[in-house]
Amino acid sequence: MKNGKIAFIGLVAFQIVMAIAEGVLTYISTPDLSSLKNYFGHGWEAMLIMNILFIGVYIFIVYYAFVKYKRPVIESRTYKEFVSELFFKRPDKFNWTFYKLPKRWPPNFASAGYMLGIALPIARIPIVLELFLKEIQSPFASHYEKFCDMFPVRVDIMVILFVIIALSIYWPYKEWQLNQKILDSRESG
Repeated sequence: MKNGKIAFIGLVAFQIVMAIAEGVLTYISTPDLSSLKNYFGHGWEAMLIMNILFIGVYIFIVYYAFVKYKRPVIESRTYKEFVSELFFKRPDKFNWTFYKLPKRWPPNFASAGYMLGIALPIARIPIVLELFLKEIQSPFASHYEKFCDMFPVRVDIMVILFVIIALSIYWPYKEWQLNQKILDSRESG
């Protein structure tokens, strides 16, 4: 099995496990969803439907990023040329990556699926941890809440932002390295 398929299966399994853990812990702590009705105004059916839809979309984007996406082989001398060619079909437009829409959409969709595929299940960890600490009435629950209060937004949102920023730098570099290996193997073969 290819590495991409293994990553796809692992990420989807992790996302599903985290969604189930969050749902079970939410059900244990508030079976009538009274604490969440202020936010959603709907019951368990709506929450279940939203989670199923979310996981369906998640599976689609992760499958595209890790299994379906066919990376182009780009003749480039430098990282900047590679990124320019990858997104804009021109070797001299690296700066466009900061303010223009790409000309090639498949790499954009693949990078978005890669980033979200990793960031979203990781972002569920603080939610599940908070619910778990509250449920077992851990003395660390109050410390964890104080830690979470230090951030301007919810911790899971901060995690998503941090992971996406890190992966938005990592993904093109990883693609460039893979491209260089393909080019090197062509030259030596």
